[in-house]
Amino acid sequence: MMISAIIITIMNVGVLLLFEERPKIYPSKAAQISTKVQFDMKKDLKLILRNKNYIFLTITYAMLYGVYTCLGAIINNLVSAYGFGSVDASIFGAVFIVSGLIGSFVVSGFLDKYNAYIKTLRLICFSSLFWGACLRFTLPLGPAYLNISAINIGIAGFSIIPIIPVAYSFSVELTYPVSEAMSNGSLMLAS
Repeated sequence: MMISAIIITIMNVGVLLLFEERPKIYPSKAAQISTKVQFDMKKDLKLILRNKNYIFLTITYAMLYGVYTCLGAIINNLVSAYGFGSVDASIFGAVFIVSGLIGSFVVSGFLDKYNAYIKTLRLICFSSLFWGACLRFTLPLGPAYLNISAINIGIAGFSIIPIIPVAYSFSVELTYPVSEAMSNGSLMLAS
């Protein structure tokens, strides 16, 4: 740990000494003329707490994010009751995460193209419920049907994990003029 701390400290000293607050050459005219957003925590918090849609999004995000983190934490205990070993649990965890990342990329691309936040959120919620419920039927099949259980867990990951980019993007849209840091930070705090 000490070696890692030394390496990170040396790298951060370089960043602190060599990096500037703003670039000398801006990537675009919009970046050059953009104004700095003022952050007023009390005002932003009042706006967020009055926004019913944001509250509903926060509840939905917190529940699905809770499922995601709990499933990751207890996957070994969950599948061992059905005869799967720790290697199988590792496979399930990897399939869940990788398919979730793929799902996040797919859903993010869909959102960028169509801006259909409500439809996407509903699709994530109902598909997560369905594929999560299907786990109740595929896991008891046991290690003989490892592939079926892995596919089911993969599809569940594909449908659960995209809640993260969807909720972050949607929270910014719902809470505009509130700063992104406040809307996304409150979302994460609630979960």
